Amino acid sequence: LGENQDSDFNKLQKDSTKQIKAHLLSHPTNIIHVGGGHDHVYPLLKALDEHHNGNKKITVLNIDAHLDTRIDSLFHSGTPFRQFATECSCEFRLIQLGIHSYANSDSTYNNLGKSSMEIITKDDIARATNNFSLNVKDYLEEIITTSSDEIVILSLDCDAIKADIMEGVSAVNHDGLPLKTIQEIFEFYRNLEKNAHQYYGIYEYNPVYDNLSQKGSRALASLLYPII
Repeated sequence: LGENQDSDFNKLQKDSTKQIKAHLLSHPTNIIHVGGGHDHVYPLLKALDEHHNGNKKITVLNIDAHLDTRIDSLFHSGTPFRQFATECSCEFRLIQLGIHSYANSDSTYNNLGKSSMEIITKDDIARATNNFSLNVKDYLEEIITTSSDEIVILSLDCDAIKADIMEGVSAVNHDGLPLKTIQEIFEFYRNLEKNAHQYYGIYEYNPVYDNLSQKGSRALASLLYPII
């Protein structure tokens, strides 16, 4: 059963990568990739890597409580970044924003081989912004630099958002980031002067588990509205 599950999962990843690559041929500059577990960020990254034949540096700004770099024999929503780092042809840089130190096993911090990972915890952000009272965009502008020869992707795992806003996730976050801070990170990404291409991924939200007000979906709509 495990081998069949692995085979089916790999097929789904390949099919999704193929679909995104086809989209890139007609819409190469902007993608909003919404839905599914965080494993879906892998086909987006894989498609971009193959579309550029490994010649473009890929940087991911990942907003998350978890690193999603687990070391497991089967791929799933906790393994996409290590999977991509192992397989990619490009230079890969992963910047993790909002991470909870207590919510990640020691092995997830292991080296990603030729790829690099930078971790900015939720506590780091809280200290730098006087407990989120200051705009995190100013802090990120000081510590994150990008260049014209790289592709920058913004990935949001919705369990990074505080539970009072986001309930429709598998790991509801009692200690997550405020929605205002998430909005400011999205603003920082939109305003990257050298980032001519905009690629967004929003993952892990399941409306079935949202509350009657659908406040989670409304919060995500507030992030997407300035983009579209």
